[in-house]
Amino acid sequence: MSAEGKHYRFEDIEFWAEDGVIFIEDHIDSTYKAVTCSDFRDRAIAVKRAVDREYQRGMYPDEHKRLVDCLCDMRDCFKEAKAQGDPADPSVAIQRYRDRKKSILISGSKDANGSGVKKLIVGEI
Repeated sequence: MSAEGKHYRFEDIEFWAEDGVIFIEDHIDSTYKAVTCSDFRDRAIAVKRAVDREYQRGMYPDEHKRLVDCLCDMRDCFKEAKAQGDPADPSVAIQRYRDRKKSILISGSKDANGSGVKKLIVGEI
């Protein structure tokens, strides 16, 4: 099951949270990346530092507001991904392992369709 969050856009870059991972798509060079929450947080911190530096040097207020709005979108996307469960977090990985669908494939026995492979759903393995 895929839990996809809101899509955010800054210029030609689109980003969104899906299953605890943040996807970034650049529409100019058609690149597509998936990053963990911690990597995305590090990128947001780097952008904030750059914005603060440029603002001190003299940035136009409308440009500053546009970049701050992007940072707010990055923060919201990060929160969505964390709420979905960061797969890099060991406790989330353990819970996903426990919640996985458990089945056994038995070779050589016929199912109702005669496919030659019978799938049994088992409660606990």
